[in-house]
Amino acid sequence: MNRMTENAELFFMHHCLRLQTVPRAEREAIVMRMAKRQARRAKLLRAYLADKPTLEGDTLELTLQRGPFDRIARGVKRLELREPKEWSYRRLIEFDPSVDAQFPFKFRPYQTVHFRNGYEPDSATMTVEFLGTVLRLFERKGRDQEEFAIRLGKITEIKNWDGPLTAERERREAELTS
Repeated sequence: MNRMTENAELFFMHHCLRLQTVPRAEREAIVMRMAKRQARRAKLLRAYLADKPTLEGDTLELTLQRGPFDRIARGVKRLELREPKEWSYRRLIEFDPSVDAQFPFKFRPYQTVHFRNGYEPDSATMTVEFLGTVLRLFERKGRDQEEFAIRLGKITEIKNWDGPLTAERERREAELTS
């Protein structure tokens, strides 16, 4: 069983558990809506990725703000969440008809994630082991939402990072920039 099938089954089992409290008629409508949404997403992805060149390389390059960068560097944050936009689809999903005829896509297999805190040449950088990507589906404010969750492993390298931002350091940096 491939990872996408596992994710789909886990998602389905999760929603089955959530739907046990929903009346049967409403439950059937929700399951139908989920199936239609998956078919629509597959059609859009197929059209979008069919004419795009595949990306090469085994490192996913991401830019982060200071807070999330610090939390990953301290080992507190183990998932990097990204909204499903054109950028995410191009870097996290690739077209592969051998996976499944209905949903012929798979997540790109990276080896590492390279985080950069800013765009300056001397910005803090960090390389982290890539453990995989999961598409998380959830409901927020009565609407179905989705996001990519990039699972992070061990930190292999940190450069130019001067430690976590404390309240005192944050105040001093604010004074220097004003």
